[in-house]
Amino acid sequence: RKKRELDPAMDCLINAHLRGTIHCRRKVLHVHFNDSLADPDHVTCDPSNSDGCTRCAPLTSSVCCDIHNPDSLSHNNISLPSKIAHRSHTVKYEMGPREFELRDALEEWRELITRRVYGDSALNDYGPGVTMPDLVLDRIVDCAHHHKISTTDDLRKETKWSAADRFGSDVIAIVQRIIPVPVLIPVFTTATRPRQNLPSTSQSNQPVVARKQPRCSACGIEGHTKRSRICSMNPSRIASSSQTTDNKENVC
Repeated sequence: RKKRELDPAMDCLINAHLRGTIHCRRKVLHVHFNDSLADPDHVTCDPSNSDGCTRCAPLTSSVCCDIHNPDSLSHNNISLPSKIAHRSHTVKYEMGPREFELRDALEEWRELITRRVYGDSALNDYGPGVTMPDLVLDRIVDCAHHHKISTTDDLRKETKWSAADRFGSDVIAIVQRIIPVPVLIPVFTTATRPRQNLPSTSQSNQPVVARKQPRCSACGIEGHTKRSRICSMNPSRIASSSQTTDNKENVC
């Protein structure tokens, strides 16, 4: 297979700024088209004038090329178009009552708009497809079934319909009325917190009453009972005191 090669003249034109011997795009054009050998005919047009006819004489441009005059040609820069969003992929499905209802509503709507905008003659001669083609109508029904259309931007992206900006709001209203997009309710899960035993309102409002100190029935002193070992009349202390006295007497 023969390899495709770039024409030398086109190569010099594209890479003129890299070629030190050229460094001018206009020079490449002059050499390629042999402008120096051209026979100007503006002189024969007006023999009475030595410079020839002023109307037919070639004009000299004040701008050479983008290499010598980059600022003069900056307004000719072409901006690349933004990336076009691809439409969604929809799987096959079986149409139900809502899809048929939406199709009938869109059929009625586009017939009404065609009659209103273009007149009865256009509706009779060309049909309602002048407003909305059949392929666009089918695409709207398919996308509505899969909940792909909810705004005018979605309609433009999914259908590439040229009249989406003009009639998009009407179509979206019809779609939302028959096959509305379901609203997803977020579900929040929280960890179970241990239950705290808080005092009831009735208990917290009651005043705190100081507990009455017990009074010993044996010695009559408050702060203990007769069973307490700190009581001087407790049997264990009485027995211990008696044993200590006996020991002292034995020592003596």
